[in-house]
Amino acid sequence: MDQHNVAAFIGQGVEFKGVIKYQGNVRIDGRLDGEVHADGTLYLGEQAVVSAKISAQSVISKGRINGDITASQNVQLLAPAVMDGAVLTPSLLMEEGVLFNGKVEMNRAKGQET
Repeated sequence: MDQHNVAAFIGQGVEFKGVIKYQGNVRIDGRLDGEVHADGTLYLGEQAVVSAKISAQSVISKGRINGDITASQNVQLLAPAVMDGAVLTPSLLMEEGVLFNGKVEMNRAKGQET
């Protein structure tokens, strides 16, 4: 993710509880407990611990997620990510070394015909 296009940043050592709504990209390296609603990309660094319901265009995670993800474009779980929850997205990439405990449902991207 291009660091210059980040609209919001929660740094390592920061703990946040509540609902985040944003336009653009956000990076989380700290702890978040609540909900994330986005029209851009959510990037979770290796130190991120997120207990939340996530709704975004794209999610790229190297951190820990406890909760459900709904992504309209794609989800990328990159080692050493840990995911406990459900994923609903048209495209999922999961690297070797990722721990995934949950359910995956693939849907069609908007505008895709049958």
